[in-house]
Amino acid sequence: MDSSLVEQQRLSLEMPISPASNAKWHVVDGNKVGLVYREKLCCKLYFSISNNGIDFDKPSYIGNSGSMPYLSSFSDGKLLYLFQKGFKTSKTKANGEPIFIMKSHFRMSNDMGKTWGEPTPLTLTNATVHDATAVSRSDGNMDIYYSYPVDEEGELSLWRRCIKSNAKLGDEELVVEHDFGNIAKPSPHRLKNGQVLITFVEQGKVVLEGDHNIHAAVISSDAICN
Repeated sequence: MDSSLVEQQRLSLEMPISPASNAKWHVVDGNKVGLVYREKLCCKLYFSISNNGIDFDKPSYIGNSGSMPYLSSFSDGKLLYLFQKGFKTSKTKANGEPIFIMKSHFRMSNDMGKTWGEPTPLTLTNATVHDATAVSRSDGNMDIYYSYPVDEEGELSLWRRCIKSNAKLGDEELVVEHDFGNIAKPSPHRLKNGQVLITFVEQGKVVLEGDHNIHAAVISSDAICN
């Protein structure tokens, strides 16, 4: 690999998508390409698979609406579909309108996306849970990284937990001290030496007004998988 760019190719996908579809791909079943995305208009979530990475089969609705889709797979071939969806809380804004929060969930498939298990929340906190991503482990399990506040009204902190292919979740672990800042968009990468390089954004107290600072850290061990 010489890091040179190849010519762009237009994907063949029956359903039109947009930047808001947040399409993500992952190599599945050896050399096939799985694609997860949200419909263009909002907000059903879909899965498609391709033998060559260009021509994708008919979009398959997973049975959920949401955003921020993400796909990964276990060593036994099961697929993990991460996404977040909105919920109305019992709280209201000053003008009386209800407050909504986002909660990250996962669904799993043991038949290459033909059917999906029930949606399961990543954590039972009452706070918003954002931006779930995953990285494979040498033991065949995965670690999921995501953001939510230590206390319900606080800034987002970075967390992780192990997930097994039987959908069992390990204990939650705080990855970065909660006073580091308002953390979002974690992206874990497995290094050749087995460590994990995690990149993330510190987005400031007022997300739309401050600078978004990109950070990285190297983690020497995986999450506890009990």
